[in-house]
Amino acid sequence: MLPLALLLLLSPNVLLALRYPNEIVETPTVVCETDRIVVKVRTTSSNPSIIYAEDYHDTAECVARHMNRIEIFHNSCGMTAERMKTPSGTTYRICLAVQIHPLFVTESDRSYCAQCVYMDSNIVEDLQQTIAVSESVPNELDPQFDEFSTPKCTYSIRRGTVDGTPIHYATIGETVFHVWQCDNGMSVSLFVF
Repeated sequence: MLPLALLLLLSPNVLLALRYPNEIVETPTVVCETDRIVVKVRTTSSNPSIIYAEDYHDTAECVARHMNRIEIFHNSCGMTAERMKTPSGTTYRICLAVQIHPLFVTESDRSYCAQCVYMDSNIVEDLQQTIAVSESVPNELDPQFDEFSTPKCTYSIRRGTVDGTPIHYATIGETVFHVWQCDNGMSVSLFVF
């Protein structure tokens, strides 16, 4: 029997017929976080062997092995940042390679460039223009309660029915009712649980 390497050299068409049983499904998802870009890849069976920032295959923080996502912090792993004037903001861009098989390049391997646009915020400028600061110190207001509008409530636990005898102890399995009765001067409310 010939060794496998020799068989592959003798019949290169066999390589074309073999297909690695894992492929990328759909377009990867890009999540723009405040300090990083996260790219998530869906595959048909197992996670990709490696996802890495192009030209940074040997840099640990730029590589995700056997995971379906990679996180790249802004201004690292070859990520570019470009300032925009109109509208005012910054575009961060990173190119990634997704390798499905741990040793070989397959027809399912892909390369993607992800970008996130972060708009500048004018909150501080707007606040300075629209808030007038008073020189007087604000008065502290204490909560006020109206004795007549505040309901007077009672709570009791009753045996068997809503109108049953009040109890302080019960046995497991015995039916009891939690009863709240509130009187606000005009009507009586009853809550039963």
